[in-house]
Amino acid sequence: MKKLLIFGMLFLAAMIILGCTRTEGVLDSVDLYSCNADSDCVPKPGCHASECINQEYTNRFMSPEFCTEMFSCSAAYTPEDCACIDSKCVNKNLGNKGCV
Repeated sequence: MKKLLIFGMLFLAAMIILGCTRTEGVLDSVDLYSCNADSDCVPKPGCHASECINQEYTNRFMSPEFCTEMFSCSAAYTPEDCACIDSKCVNKNLGNKGCV
C-alpha cells in the first residue's frame, strides 16, 4: 500500500511538471492577447466575438461557415471594436447592455 501511495505521488508530480513546461507550437494566452497598438487587435474569429486577440494569431482559429443574423451589443464585430489597453487586446463593447 505504501509503495502504491509513493508511486501515485511521483506520478502526480511528474504530470504537474510536464503540464507546466512550454511546448513548441503551443499558444500562450499572454501572446494571444498581447499588443503594442490598437491596430494589433482584431475580434477573435467566430460569431459574435466577445474577445479581441492579436491579429497574428487569427489563423489558429476557425470561423464557422455561417453565423446567425442576431446582433449582440457587447460583441466585437470589427477591428474598431477592439483596443490595446495596458498591452492587452480588449473588446471595447464588452459589457454593453443596450445598443445605441
